[in-house]
Amino acid sequence: MNPLNNFALLFVLLSCFLTHTNTQNRIINGGNISIERSPHSVAILHQNVLGCAGSLVSMNSVVTAAYCVLHIDATDIKIVAGVTDLRQINREQRRNVHSIHNNDDEPETRYLSVAVVKVDIPFEETDRVKSILLCEAPLVAHSRMKISGWGSINADSEVPCNRLKSKSVQVGNTQQCRTIFANRQPSVNLPDTIICAGRGADLGAGDNGAGGVLNSRLCAVAQLSCTGRYEPDLYTNVTIERVRNFITSMM
Repeated sequence: MNPLNNFALLFVLLSCFLTHTNTQNRIINGGNISIERSPHSVAILHQNVLGCAGSLVSMNSVVTAAYCVLHIDATDIKIVAGVTDLRQINREQRRNVHSIHNNDDEPETRYLSVAVVKVDIPFEETDRVKSILLCEAPLVAHSRMKISGWGSINADSEVPCNRLKSKSVQVGNTQQCRTIFANRQPSVNLPDTIICAGRGADLGAGDNGAGGVLNSRLCAVAQLSCTGRYEPDLYTNVTIERVRNFITSMM
């Protein structure tokens, strides 16, 4: 990757991260749902605090955003499945992490990549806990994905909502997405694995890593929300062959 683009990409990541510290973690304007309506959704707890969301792609494998687990000791992470309200977790719904696998060794682009987290004991499948299949057909602009998470809905609060919420976001036009970020200062050439969706005010830190679901399949992984910057949210496109192949190789 061009060193100048490395700098620009890191600038975007930093600016979005700083925005998160002001807006906090939330799915904005999402509606309450029960976990039965999104049984693949899991919460990733870092030292028992909500850090990110993820998706069960097998009963012992979770896909999330790579930076959600980057430079974090596996012993500090817990995976929680089958829970509508994070205040009501029992021992059977919690798992320790066995290993973490990142699919990108480049220090800059891995922040916009995905990771597979393996739990020590597989979850048992129930109406509340189910794995989700991966998308194979390409994502089409203007189609709508569902995202779900437990983040705070109040921009002035640092406390997660704890209650599972969901909303629909529209997939953006890839070329328009690239143009938006290419016209930034500094200019950014997004990796070809990245798509845009939503309007830049749909998710925050605690909801990053959440799955974008279309036709009951995992099609994208939420990465960054530059809330207030009039830019769409960024997602990793699971339908890209090398992304999908990495995930399936780790399952």
